Amino acid sequence: MAKAVAQNELLELAIAAQGGRDHYRGVNEIVIRAYGGGLAQRKHYGRIIGNFETRISTRSQRAEFMNYPRSGQRGVFEGSSVRIESMDDGSLLAERQNPRAKFPGGRRWLWWDHLDFLYFAGYAMWGYACAPFLFEWPDVEVREIEPWEEEDQTWRRLEVTYPETLHVHCRRQVYYFDPEGLLRRNDYTAEINGNFAKSAHYAAEHREFGWPGLSHSSAGLWPKDKQPATSPPGPGSDRHRRDAGRVRGRAGGEDIRGDRDERGRARPGPDPIPAVGGGYFLPPILRPFQLSGWVPGMVWLVANSLRPRFAQRLPCTFGWLSKRPIEKRVMRAFLAPALGDRRIRRDLARTLRGIRKRYTLEAAEHFGDFHKPVLLAWASEDRIFKLSYAEKLAGAFPDARLERIDDSRTFVPIDQPERTASLIGEFARPKGASVQAGSR
Repeated sequence: MAKAVAQNELLELAIAAQGGRDHYRGVNEIVIRAYGGGLAQRKHYGRIIGNFETRISTRSQRAEFMNYPRSGQRGVFEGSSVRIESMDDGSLLAERQNPRAKFPGGRRWLWWDHLDFLYFAGYAMWGYACAPFLFEWPDVEVREIEPWEEEDQTWRRLEVTYPETLHVHCRRQVYYFDPEGLLRRNDYTAEINGNFAKSAHYAAEHREFGWPGLSHSSAGLWPKDKQPATSPPGPGSDRHRRDAGRVRGRAGGEDIRGDRDERGRARPGPDPIPAVGGGYFLPPILRPFQLSGWVPGMVWLVANSLRPRFAQRLPCTFGWLSKRPIEKRVMRAFLAPALGDRRIRRDLARTLRGIRKRYTLEAAEHFGDFHKPVLLAWASEDRIFKLSYAEKLAGAFPDARLERIDDSRTFVPIDQPERTASLIGEFARPKGASVQAGSR
């Protein structure tokens, strides 16, 4: 009986810290406006890129993603079904029933389509926005377990078991609350990625947005065996500014908005994308591989999946990177380091996690400041990095020379090694120097 009182006490503390039960019941919808460079992009290879708006129901398990996957369309998540419809007339464009049954397995180990991503983002965003109030939904079981010591604080913990009727990361999750009752961490397994995808989802810097019933926090996602020594960075850090979103709630006819940064300043609109390059890195067909950097064990799994010859010729692997099959000895040299050395897998995962569109765009702004000669040796048949990208790059550098390599795709050193070596040798050779007979 004493344990039940402790459980009720912690749950009541958490609900009060979020504005209280009465305030929450007065809200029918939570609208989150964010930039897709944070958690969504990292976990889902960038299906939502740039500014997006999600409308989350507090009455049922439902979330709407406006202008997804394209402008004028709307993605709707309703638990056991997802669909994409026109925002103009509501006409159905695509639909999938029981999407959970498709995970994990098949192509979803490598890439997701729009409906796959919609399902994951829908249930994840709904759960993040509605906790801890959803702990009181029918058939949700809650109990307090032993406390946890972190950051010189004692965090009390709730173990929550969800029923089969709710779509969540996994049935059993653990939520950590600080002495004020604010959520600081959520442990779960993202089962649609695989049973190995165990994560510790940290939250920090909670803030109110114009109404005591809503707060928002920056968050960081970590593999459970690589938890940070401290919580995610606070106000003023680059990641905090990048991941903090916009939240507003609706209570009756009232529109409660939060459109400010950590210093109370109005947030600017999206940054303009320079004309140079493709705008994003990685290219769309290769973005699913970035997911492997965030899921423990996935780098090894992906490297193993590329060992069969047929897998190497798929468009999403090496099929569009080289015009002809890569020699077995070369492919073994590609894969052997990742298969045989966990340190290399660790560094590769770290590299994949570090890929950001903003780095590419920041570099592009300074191309005009580089006044030394530039050689662009580009495959004329490249299907991933289009020749038009090379033409834009050549125009961005003051002293650039574009050389087209015919009968080749992206991997020009493999498709046309002699032509590639000749161009590089000629470019690197000092002016006026000649090649001696027999020299290398």
